[in-house]
Amino acid sequence: MTIKRKKLVFVLLAAFLIVLIMHKALPFILLFNSIPGQRHLDDVEQLQTSVDAKRVRAISEMHRQQVLFDFASSNFSELGSTNRNQSMKTLRTVLACFARGEKIEACNDLVRSMYVWGRSGSDWKLNPEGDYDFTATWMIRLLYEFGHKNKIFFPETRDYLVDTLLNLEGKPVLTVPLSIGTVFDTENHILMRESSRYLKNQWMAAHGNESNRYNNKKNGMETWIERYLNSIRIDGVYEYNSMPYVTYAILPLTFPPKTVPIAIGVPA
Repeated sequence: MTIKRKKLVFVLLAAFLIVLIMHKALPFILLFNSIPGQRHLDDVEQLQTSVDAKRVRAISEMHRQQVLFDFASSNFSELGSTNRNQSMKTLRTVLACFARGEKIEACNDLVRSMYVWGRSGSDWKLNPEGDYDFTATWMIRLLYEFGHKNKIFFPETRDYLVDTLLNLEGKPVLTVPLSIGTVFDTENHILMRESSRYLKNQWMAAHGNESNRYNNKKNGMETWIERYLNSIRIDGVYEYNSMPYVTYAILPLTFPPKTVPIAIGVPA
C-alpha cells in the first residue's frame, strides 16, 4: 500500500470515529450540559409565561375551535394524508364527526385510506418529508378519545391506526432525522414526537403487549420525560425564537388528564 493510500485510509478512519463519537455524545451534551445564562433571556421569560394555566387553556380552546372549523369547512373529497396540513385537517375532521356521531362509516373509511407520508422530526434538505409528528399527535388524540368506542371507531380502523399509521414506539429519539445523531431536534418536534411515542407504548402495554419495548418504566421513557421537561424549565429553549411554535409544543400537554396516568415530577 502506497503512502498516499495509507494517509487516505487513516483520514477516513479518523472521520468515521469522529462521526461515531458525535453521534453518541452530542445529544446528551446538548441536553444535560447547557448553561442557563447562555440562553436567550427573552425566550426563557416568554416560555415561562406561556405555559401558565391560562395560556394552556387558551391553546386547548384554540385547537378545539380549529377542529370545529375543519368540520364545518371540510369537503371529504379533499381530505387524505399526502402532507402535514392535509393529514391534520383530516384527523381533526374525523374527531369532530365522531364527537357529533355523524358520517361514522365514511370517517372510518377515510382513516383506513391514510398512509405514512413522511418521518417524524424536523424537515431539511436530506429529510424533505419531515413533520410527521404533527400528524401523530392528532392520531393519539383520536385513539385515546375514541379507541374504546367500537361502534364509532371501528376495531379494524383503530388497529390500522395503531399498527400502521402510528409508527412511533420504544425509546426516545432526540436528534433530527438523517443527521447522523449530531443535530439536536427542537422542542416542538421532541414534545410532539415523544409524547406520541410514550402514549403509543402505553396503549400497547395496556392492551396486552408485555414487551419491555412498550413498558415506559423499563424502556426509560418515564424518566426521560421528567428530565427533559425539567431541562426546559431550568435552561429555557434550545431553538432560538421558538415561541411561534409554542402551540404545537403545548398540544401534547393538553390531552385529557386520564390519558397520562403517571405523575411527572416537574414543578409548576
